[in-house]
Amino acid sequence: MAIPWNDVAKWGSWASAVVGAFAITVGWRFAKVHERRQWRNQRLTEKRIQVFDQVANGLNDLYCYFARVGNWKESPAAGLVMSKRHLDRIMYINRYLFSDELWMAYDTFI
Repeated sequence: MAIPWNDVAKWGSWASAVVGAFAITVGWRFAKVHERRQWRNQRLTEKRIQVFDQVANGLNDLYCYFARVGNWKESPAAGLVMSKRHLDRIMYINRYLFSDELWMAYDTFI
């Protein structure tokens, strides 16, 4: 019993339409996942910059005091202790936004 070529052509066009729809769906899903990942990375970078803005001046003051450069004589020791506690609080709260390398460098510096 031979299969008529008309039936094969119908199934072939139907199969190609299904495969095309599947490829479009998979491509769209991949694009959405990539878009969400990019958005999350952007938000993470914005948060890291926000934390950096909060701690940069305090870290610089501590560095200037211990290296005896800049305006280190103007900084009272008690004020630096309070500043260090404030920096620690911010960094510990945001610990998991940063890499282990940054955390080790911060811990070594402090």
